[in-house]
Amino acid sequence: MLLYFVRHGQTDDNVQGIIQGQLDTPLNDHGKYEATLCSERLKDVRFDEIWSSDLSRASETAYTLAQPHGLPVVVHPGLRERHLGSLQGRMRSKDEKIPSDAESTKQFRQRILDFFLFFLQSHQNLPSNHTILLVSHGAYLANFLQVLLTSMHFSPPPESDLRRRCLNTSIMRVSVEMDDQDKSGGSIKGEVISWGEVEHLAGLFEPPPERQLADDVSEPGALRLST
Repeated sequence: MLLYFVRHGQTDDNVQGIIQGQLDTPLNDHGKYEATLCSERLKDVRFDEIWSSDLSRASETAYTLAQPHGLPVVVHPGLRERHLGSLQGRMRSKDEKIPSDAESTKQFRQRILDFFLFFLQSHQNLPSNHTILLVSHGAYLANFLQVLLTSMHFSPPPESDLRRRCLNTSIMRVSVEMDDQDKSGGSIKGEVISWGEVEHLAGLFEPPPERQLADDVSEPGALRLST
């Protein structure tokens, strides 16, 4: 099974460096254009399913990506961004700490892992070329990458990819092989084929990564990408 994970397009909060978390912010005009460019990039991929976070910035992106394929979008809260409590709606400051009313890094990654295992268990016995597009969020995908590499021991992407950031409409490709002899916990093997693909945005002016990635706060000692 081949999975394409895409981060949503730009929002006004991304431009201003405001922490969104689970606030339901829409795409701005530039974000809609990014989604259109990403759709053009992926139009020749034969997707069998398209899934999205239930937050509108992700689902708007997903509906744009779905248009060339004529597929419905499965909207699921399991792909929703990290809940960041009292940080939501605020400008990100240097060395931001996670407040007590937010999901901890441990809770967040466990939620991501739980959703992914549920997703895999609901996709048993499919052909190896079954291809699914999933649209989510920056902090979600950055932490999902860490879950794949550390908790599930998937093979990493090229070292050059790991130096990339999860920018708006960036693409991660993941290959998954499942042993279906035990649906509750059979062997799951996988490879992160690529991370942070944004070639479809070449030439566009984009805000600095630290603004685009305002939601990707971390606690002391939490694993982070080496970027």
